[in-house]
Amino acid sequence: MADFDMNGIPPKIRELFEERTGAAVKDAAGATPTKEEFNALLKSLRDAGLIKK
Repeated sequence: MADFDMNGIPPKIRELFEERTGAAVKDAAGATPTKEEFNALLKSLRDAGLIKK
């Protein structure tokens, strides 16, 4: 993405190309994620704007 020229691209469209990162989330401790682990993942994705709140 570093070489991609975004000049002239409207801001709303530019947002689609910008990198988005969520907060670090620990790996699940067991074979089946707990409710807390799953909710932490969802919160991270929502806060990063990758899924709707």
